[in-house]
Amino acid sequence: MKILIVAATEKEISPLLSELKYQYELGKNLKRFLHKSTNVDVLITGVGMVPTAYWLGKTLAENQYNYAINLGIAGSFIPELPIGSLVDVREDILAELGAEDGSQFIPFNSLDLEKDEFLGDGFFTNLSPLDPPSVTTLQKVRGITVNTVHGNEASIAKVYSRLKPMVETMEGAAFLYACSTADLQCLQIRAISNRVERRNKASWNIPLALENLNSFALQLLNEL
Repeated sequence: MKILIVAATEKEISPLLSELKYQYELGKNLKRFLHKSTNVDVLITGVGMVPTAYWLGKTLAENQYNYAINLGIAGSFIPELPIGSLVDVREDILAELGAEDGSQFIPFNSLDLEKDEFLGDGFFTNLSPLDPPSVTTLQKVRGITVNTVHGNEASIAKVYSRLKPMVETMEGAAFLYACSTADLQCLQIRAISNRVERRNKASWNIPLALENLNSFALQLLNEL
């Protein structure tokens, strides 16, 4: 069995990597590890949907995997997802994909452009997720993927009214798009590091989020 773990930065998963046995470098940004008898390839894409799409597309074109798992942190739109909690992102949206017409937002598929059967309106649903015991306990959420994280009260209210997201990341929808086009069973697991609000780093707790994320990731690998 071969598993692909995808993260934007190595810092987000360094505690997990310390529990795996390093094997060798497969290529730029891609390294092979061993967990028990399972090959675990780790892809560090860089932050944002563009590098995620490129490096993941390249990796999936050159390698075959049984599963792909995206690990990282996220901001929460709702108080029901406190800092440090873990979520399973089952729906993700390219929130900026479309056009503005005054105060109205026009989804991509409503524009007079060539359609993409996988892209649709930029809404992606994980239709074939992994469901080991640890994952079934996580809250299933809708996320949005953005180039600019929200930090303005008016824009936060506007995007929440339009899409009803529960979390926000900068890579998630690109990951789901790549996996869906490759017909690869996948999971996007995120740990909440902050609220989506006016930028206030004093209220963030990235260490707690990463501790919980990496503990869960090791448990997940033990179940696969």
